[in-house]
Amino acid sequence: MNARRIVTGNAADIPAILPLVAEVQTLHANALPGRFAQSPDQGELLEFFGTILKDSGHLLICKEEDQALGYLLWTIAARPANPFRHAERMGLLDHIAVTNPARRQGIGLSLINTMKAAMRADGLTGWAVTYWHFNTASAALMAKAGAIPAHIRAEGTL
Repeated sequence: MNARRIVTGNAADIPAILPLVAEVQTLHANALPGRFAQSPDQGELLEFFGTILKDSGHLLICKEEDQALGYLLWTIAARPANPFRHAERMGLLDHIAVTNPARRQGIGLSLINTMKAAMRADGLTGWAVTYWHFNTASAALMAKAGAIPAHIRAEGTL
């Protein structure tokens, strides 16, 4: 039996993560059906992730044998200084998911720790993530990974 391992993914790995994407998308669509599509088109998802990886994205996948148990997608945001803020290069955790049967086994935290090590090696100054208020599992994982709320975004309807 092969051990679990975290690998750097590429465009050829995108189909393997789509079932995990679907699990998270269902959570979002059920919570906010007016905002999130229930079943995005597979071709559009392949193109979406492929474009991110071509531009500046980094894909990490936790695999056991050939099965993807979890994935994490992150990008780099470089912001120049302005009158209010210093220049910064930060990592942005854009997507993370662990398949339901493999949750609560340390996979999400291992993915985040691998991401953080890569960010440090690239000279980034920090990392950020956004998650929805209803996703309590994600909130708990981010707190465990050392992310603390930095600013609040509130929304209203018209």
